[in-house]
Amino acid sequence: MPTTGRVLLIDLENVVGTLGKPAALRSKVVALVDAAGLHDHIVAAFAKRPPSSDAIAATLTALGVVPIPVEPGPDAAEEALIAHAVGMHARGCRHFTVCSCDGAFARLADSTDARLDVLVWQGQPIATRLRKVADTIRQVPRPGAGASASAAASGPAAAARNRTQSPPRPSSVLLATMLALFAGAVWVGIGVAVGQRPADVLLRRR
Repeated sequence: MPTTGRVLLIDLENVVGTLGKPAALRSKVVALVDAAGLHDHIVAAFAKRPPSSDAIAATLTALGVVPIPVEPGPDAAEEALIAHAVGMHARGCRHFTVCSCDGAFARLADSTDARLDVLVWQGQPIATRLRKVADTIRQVPRPGAGASASAAASGPAAAARNRTQSPPRPSSVLLATMLALFAGAVWVGIGVAVGQRPADVLLRRR
């Protein structure tokens, strides 16, 4: 791997939450990987909880992510990812993107000369320690959040606002103008016709 290699570290339980739903796991991991952009190496750590661990590992592998299952314990996934990052740093990697809000990852900036970026969901509270040392912090919408917002914007209330605020269409204005002119012409014609009959009578009497 080149010395400029980029490594993406995903703390699954921190950014995915419950891992028992393969579809949710897949959609969230794909969203994070896409948002992170090109990386040379992607790993994700999670606590082993049979029998779902094999399915989680298989889902990650299918997405091109190296699974790191660890024994359950406090900060077990974070420690596994940090140890992996330190090993990759020794091999020449100098750019790490962390998908986690956990302050433990601040140690990567404290103990290495690498660049440290943070990528998490909008609204996730990021540990102060991590926020202070991160080179960049990006918070992206959760999968489906944009669709929900769009649906809300196109609901009945929005449609009513659009109907109220939309200017009349040019074709409607033209049609109304033509009808008004036509009606005026009809009334003028009727007036002329009504005035014409007494004039004819007077002329005949003369």
